[in-house]
Amino acid sequence: MTYSANIARPGNVPMQLHTDQVAVQPPIRDLAFGMNILLYLEDVTEQNGGTRVYPGSHIDQIAPPDIFTLDGTVAAAAPAGSALILESRLWHATGANRETSGERPIILLFFVRSFMRQQENNFLSLRKEVWSKLSDRVKRMLGFYTTGALGGTDGQIREGIFVEWKEGVGEMRAPHNG
Repeated sequence: MTYSANIARPGNVPMQLHTDQVAVQPPIRDLAFGMNILLYLEDVTEQNGGTRVYPGSHIDQIAPPDIFTLDGTVAAAAPAGSALILESRLWHATGANRETSGERPIILLFFVRSFMRQQENNFLSLRKEVWSKLSDRVKRMLGFYTTGALGGTDGQIREGIFVEWKEGVGEMRAPHNG
């Protein structure tokens, strides 16, 4: 699972239409690899930048003719406290916030199939002092458990190994702009 936020402020530029499995290459349309849950913290309307969806685009090979326009989309408007569930093949985008004040915040929870790498790289972002306190159940949810030939380290790829946190994995440096 990955979580993030999307905040549309007045005057924002709409996002281009996209699916949440764009990283799957070559594109595979007959299987959904993920599910997104959008939690509405405020009322979401067409006026304040509500998420735009391209209806039916999660079925078959349907895609918008132009991903740089919101033509053919509808705003997924709903009151605060609502949740919108999107599967990863649905074409969608953040709409324009045409209000003069206020923000439209949404919390995003993105779940992927067990064999897919999560968007959040927990190996790099989790502090060492937190790592040692995780239960095996939580480690599995964060992707620290090998499945088949996936997720192994140091040549260990058999089923059911908990990946260990190690010192000295690598040094973070600024990119060289030579």
